[in-house]
Amino acid sequence: MLLWSRGFSFMAHSSTVLFLLLCSQLVVGGVGGDSTPARGNTTTLSCRNISDGDGFTYPVPSYIPSALLQDEDCEREWKNKSGAFFSDGHQANNTRHQLVLNESRKNITVSECIDLNYSVTCHGSNQKFKHTYQVINDMTPIRDVPQQQTDSTNKTIIIIIIIIISSITIGLLIGFLIGVLIDLHKKQRLRVGVWGKRLSGYCQQADESNGVDLRDVRANGDVGTEEA
Repeated sequence: MLLWSRGFSFMAHSSTVLFLLLCSQLVVGGVGGDSTPARGNTTTLSCRNISDGDGFTYPVPSYIPSALLQDEDCEREWKNKSGAFFSDGHQANNTRHQLVLNESRKNITVSECIDLNYSVTCHGSNQKFKHTYQVINDMTPIRDVPQQQTDSTNKTIIIIIIIIISSITIGLLIGFLIGVLIDLHKKQRLRVGVWGKRLSGYCQQADESNGVDLRDVRANGDVGTEEA
């Protein structure tokens, strides 16, 4: 009797636990039932293949029903890899990204070959699609080579012109300094000559003011010599 009672209690407890687990699953399912995971794929594109000369065109994935592309209840978005908004697929779109050259419901054309994401979200039917485009940059920048060579040549010419102008300027400056030094030297010699003449004149005036005549001194000196 005791064993039967314990067995009955165990079965009742197990039934209660199973019932609670079932209820929790139903609640979770009811809450998350409105959320449908987005379906999508990844496509690898060659930049050379999607280039049209002016830009790079990305097509809308073919597996997305065309009816959804026409449905006004569905939101369409083109975004780059970092999540920046590019376009919603309408031609007359003032909020599009600066890289967008043209857009429609079927494709988008941008000026650079970059990774893009395309998504469609329909609120009424609760359908979601997300497609990722990964690009391979296989463009050969042949047209950029002449431009690079031209830029390099222009830089070389500019450097040569700067060197020539600098050399001429330095030469003129050195010549000017040499001319200034020569002129200063000449003026200094002229001043020395003038001051020498002035000093000689001052000495002669001093002797004359003292009553001494050099010619008399010489004459007296000569007389004294003869008398001796």
